[in-house]
Amino acid sequence: MSGTKILELGFKSLLGMLMMWMMTTEVKAQVNPNVALLEFKYGFKAPLADMKKRFGVSNDIGLSLQLASLSKTIFAGIEGIFFFGSTVKEDVLAHLRSFDGTIIGFDGHEGDINLKERGYYAGID
Repeated sequence: MSGTKILELGFKSLLGMLMMWMMTTEVKAQVNPNVALLEFKYGFKAPLADMKKRFGVSNDIGLSLQLASLSKTIFAGIEGIFFFGSTVKEDVLAHLRSFDGTIIGFDGHEGDINLKERGYYAGID
């Protein structure tokens, strides 16, 4: 099973558990003016212009925590997002390949190379 499938299954199960928890909790009147907001994020990206020549479509998953004080009108939060994609159109290892297209490792055996798009974003607001 690929890493992307594992992430997708984990995200879906986490989302399902969150929805079940939300449906079983009681609704209570807001007594405390301080609020904590948890946000799950998913995104689908299609590159344009010069990035379209280098990469295919990609996805991202993320988590955000926002703290709000309604009495003082103060908002603060942190967020993190992980980007992933499996289509890289540009061969950045072309200068390392032999005449038949393989890459030879230090041990003399053919290397196993998989190019993937990965990245992350972390922010404070």
